[in-house]
Amino acid sequence: MNGIYVVILRDGCRVAPLLEIDSIFDSYAPNMIKYINAENFQQAFGFCVPMTEKEAIDCAKIIAKAYRELPDGIRILTDYRNFSFEELINGAFSKS
Repeated sequence: MNGIYVVILRDGCRVAPLLEIDSIFDSYAPNMIKYINAENFQQAFGFCVPMTEKEAIDCAKIIAKAYRELPDGIRILTDYRNFSFEELINGAFSKS
């Protein structure tokens, strides 16, 4: 595992341990926010239960204890907080 990632969305935060964070992104938008690869994003965070930001951070800390080494540590993704999970998996911030 490379890291534990918390994505903050309008409809709740989601937490997932990921091997490669770049797999959920396609490229950069003109405003330097990364486009979402909707299919990979759904695979990474689709099983997660939406929760508050505090619950998500606490959850990430608990999950992180299960891993010996996390090069990326715990990362919090805030750029998508104006979108719901469903909007993102339906392509709201994808390149296509």
